[in-house]
Amino acid sequence: MALDTAVSSRLRVYWQPHCSSCAFVKQFLTRNGVDYESINVLEHKNAYDDMRAIGARSVPIVARGDKFVYAQSIADVAAFVGLAPTSFGLAPAVLIERGETILAASERYVRQLPEALLATEMPNRPNRTYRILAHHAFNVVETFLEALGGDVLTYETLVRPPPGEMHSSAQIADYGHDIRGRFLTWWRASADRNGVAPMNTYYGEKPMREVLLRTVSHAGQHSRQLAALLHMNGIAPNQALPDSVYDGLLVAEDALDR
Repeated sequence: MALDTAVSSRLRVYWQPHCSSCAFVKQFLTRNGVDYESINVLEHKNAYDDMRAIGARSVPIVARGDKFVYAQSIADVAAFVGLAPTSFGLAPAVLIERGETILAASERYVRQLPEALLATEMPNRPNRTYRILAHHAFNVVETFLEALGGDVLTYETLVRPPPGEMHSSAQIADYGHDIRGRFLTWWRASADRNGVAPMNTYYGEKPMREVLLRTVSHAGQHSRQLAALLHMNGIAPNQALPDSVYDGLLVAEDALDR
């Protein structure tokens, strides 16, 4: 189905529930007074057809007519909608410290997840189970580390499912522990302390600092979701993180979409 650009001249945001960058870009546009049509791709029958018609393959995107930008880059979104350039000023060393804290919290939360809940789907998100979310909270950092080695950071690697043999809470938490160690080992050896080296991503070539911010924010939002799911199931998160950990990150106000 071809997109009718005459009908679709209004700014549109294509998104899905419990997607960290989806939630943040909607909040960013709303807080800056930008009007847009909100399109949940899980509810709108033709949404994926419309996205494919303009060349987009994943959410979130911000589109007008047949032009779009991937919303993983808030700088790209700001330029696309005519806002002043947006700067998020956390230094790489601060982002590393936040990332370590977030990964450690996610590991604690996953160890608390009862095995019987792992197959439970997240609210309004078919096919994203607690097991998949738990793995994803660490996989976003592994994907970043792989891209540092020269691989392209792709959407497909970001959303790859957990291996078949990784089926228990302890196994997923152990995986997260390993990723946290690799993350810190990389940083200790890195010569790029300012994060200026370019990285290849599916949303364009970006300086490492920007991709690191997106990665830590991504992991942070999913860590908040894990804590929220524990609360929903009557379990108090072990050493829950204060909101100050997320200051300056690209995380939405709410952990879960309602």
